[in-house]
Amino acid sequence: MSEKEDASREISFLEALTERYNPNYEQLKREEEELFFTNSVTKYTKKVEMVGMEKIGRKQSDLHNLVQVSLMDAKVSLIDQDIGDKCPNLKEIDMTRNEWKEWNIVESLGFQTKKLEILTLNGNLMNHIDSPLVLNHLSGLKVLVLNRCQLNWNTIQNVEKSFPLLEELHFCFNNLSSFEDKVEGFNNLHLINLDNNSISDWSQVMRLSKLPSLQKLMISDNAISSVELEEGTEDFSSLKSLSISNNKIDSWTSIDHLNRLKKLDTLRCLSNPIIESHGISLSRQFVIARIKLLNNLNGSAVRPQERFDAEKAFVKWSFSNDSVQNARYLELVTTHGAPQQEKKEAQTLAEDLINVRITDMVGGSETISKKLPSSLMISNFKILCSRLFKLDMSNQRLFLKVSKSSPFVDPIEDDSRNLSYYGVVEDSEFIIENK
Repeated sequence: MSEKEDASREISFLEALTERYNPNYEQLKREEEELFFTNSVTKYTKKVEMVGMEKIGRKQSDLHNLVQVSLMDAKVSLIDQDIGDKCPNLKEIDMTRNEWKEWNIVESLGFQTKKLEILTLNGNLMNHIDSPLVLNHLSGLKVLVLNRCQLNWNTIQNVEKSFPLLEELHFCFNNLSSFEDKVEGFNNLHLINLDNNSISDWSQVMRLSKLPSLQKLMISDNAISSVELEEGTEDFSSLKSLSISNNKIDSWTSIDHLNRLKKLDTLRCLSNPIIESHGISLSRQFVIARIKLLNNLNGSAVRPQERFDAEKAFVKWSFSNDSVQNARYLELVTTHGAPQQEKKEAQTLAEDLINVRITDMVGGSETISKKLPSSLMISNFKILCSRLFKLDMSNQRLFLKVSKSSPFVDPIEDDSRNLSYYGVVEDSEFIIENK
């Protein structure tokens, strides 16, 4: 058969499946013989462990027992009528990049796979659907993955009734900027993944706020600049987890508004301007303090001691930076008490001293403890370090670990700020390293 004829030949689902998961045993026997090698020193013959798709293919060569299959890039264009007889246990199918466009082929696949729960259609440029359509035989689907399909949300809304049990919807890299119409239905949807789209307006995200079962929302790598939620809101009533990294959020007010979500306990918010402007460690403290139910931030658990330290530091920072009208500050003052009011005429320097540790990693890990005023400028702190360790600080970098409970160390870049600005508290550690 010529290359042209081979390229135009239609390939069925079972044909592709057999080729990928039921390999030629004669060929495998020859391969097995090549999978032995002899160590030239010990003369010991050892069998090499197979890895990857070949190993999976051998284990799953019995099509009748297949539960999970991937026919990525298999160019399948026909759905056999006896898939259900030969592969009755299929629950998860990945049809990424098979050049599908028509939804009827998806419907045919559903008809042949009665137990199908997870379907991946990444990279298939499916046709848009402009009016409600029920795709029969897909009612048992729980996870649908439609990344890079160039679809609009209207299509998803129009086929919503086809998936009454749907729990997860992945809809990334579709250049989605808005929901053309209201979002309704999806009563069992627990997770929506809208990462890497073009959403810029939080009001569009709010169109998902009435979904009754939504527990996890992923909207990282979009262009959202602010979050706005009403005080006492009942929106996103089931939401526990939010991923909003790599957006354009530039105000702590947006983080404050997230505290209005009644069940939010997990948040990812890295690579936003407001986070980067304060460094990972200090920003982590501020986010933990501002969102009272948070127990996991950016993939790291929030321990009780870290929360205690973060809230205390936030109260002190808010007081020092005239942010005492912040609602969360007022709430935390009832727990931790208000910072002592400054008595500018009578206050002694000792009342403002913080014990910090300074570690010189340049000269051999020596650590010195010093009591310093929270108002001390970083520029003056560096002068102190140069005297203590006899270093030229212009050739060194300064880092800060805010508390022992913090897993992060942040660079100190702005010499014009004071210790209080960086959230320095009792027993914070400064680290000096070479540039």
